[in-house]
Amino acid sequence: MSDKPRILFCATGYGAGNIGDDAILLGLHESLRLNSVDCETGVVSFSPSFTRSMVDMNEFWQFDNEGLIKGIKWATHVVLGGASLISERPVLDYPIKYCCTIIKLAKLHKKPVAAVGVGVSDIVSNEAVALIRNNFIRYLEIVSLRSKRDYDKCIALGFDPEQIVVTADGAFAIYKLIGKKGKTGDSSTIGLNLVSENQEKKFDYPDKVASTLLEYSNEYSFKGICNEVRKDPVFDYALTSKVINTQLNGITFCNYVNPFLLIEELQKCKIIITMRMHMLIFCAMAGIPCLPLVRELKTELMAKELKLSNFFYLSDSKEKMDRSVAIIVDNPDTGIVRPNVVTNLYERAVSNGGLINKWLKGHYIERVASKQEREILKQDPEVRVFMK
Repeated sequence: MSDKPRILFCATGYGAGNIGDDAILLGLHESLRLNSVDCETGVVSFSPSFTRSMVDMNEFWQFDNEGLIKGIKWATHVVLGGASLISERPVLDYPIKYCCTIIKLAKLHKKPVAAVGVGVSDIVSNEAVALIRNNFIRYLEIVSLRSKRDYDKCIALGFDPEQIVVTADGAFAIYKLIGKKGKTGDSSTIGLNLVSENQEKKFDYPDKVASTLLEYSNEYSFKGICNEVRKDPVFDYALTSKVINTQLNGITFCNYVNPFLLIEELQKCKIIITMRMHMLIFCAMAGIPCLPLVRELKTELMAKELKLSNFFYLSDSKEKMDRSVAIIVDNPDTGIVRPNVVTNLYERAVSNGGLINKWLKGHYIERVASKQEREILKQDPEVRVFMK
């Protein structure tokens, strides 16, 4: 085995069908390359074969108990990479409890742990706060965050200011790898991405979107584009295809491809209306006019980070939706993120690799589990599942 540091990336849904998560992995790996970090890399993936086809790493393990343990034993350093990991959304068990288990397993095997390019949201229960303080705060040596708002939330939760730093979502680090297809916005196609998460039971946004877009059916065709391609009803496909295929007589793209191929699909559209944060990021990097439909805090924060002033919420009226769509259809430039904004986020995302390099060289406070703590960890029910 090499004497180089060995970094294991885990904890988000790499290879699971969420192309945004795959873009995070690509971006974190690219940030290491751009900072000339001399290390080996490995990843725990739901589909090691797909991930292997996308990114050049040294080792790949199946996302299951056995694969995770093998990865942690191989690694010298463990990275919880990207996404809103400090969150009770969608449920307490994932991501918080699952990430806590990874942290405990790493500490049991005497491996340092960091969280890189992560977001913070929806921390409401006392149990979640206790889990964060007893695991994330106690053991993570460095936490890089997507935004100043995430930083403020971490401070409120009790993180050490020396432990946390603002960078950006890891996916921005692939910015300069994206092929430019020339001017976008000259197509006669409007792209749409909707997410269910059962929110249509509370808000009537699918019918409002369909009704608004029908007004443009004489001039435009419509295309659904899924960022999360698993066809579970709570994700993208069911709702997007219902509106696009059934109500607007269009087609829906729902293929599991790498982020660059998804961006090529987005570039075929004049504008993109999306509920997914990473689809906003893809549009920003590729210069595609986009209109955010805000379903959660992170989407709103990203829209504001990108300096987009034209967006609407699930609870907004049909009239507000009509106005927002009319603005971007009539003047697509209002939905294009300025290059200097993207460049700033790219540089911040690349800095994740620099932080990891410093961490590998011991520049941050070691947060070691004592012998007594490791004995307690061995008896933890969630850890014991992995140790069978």
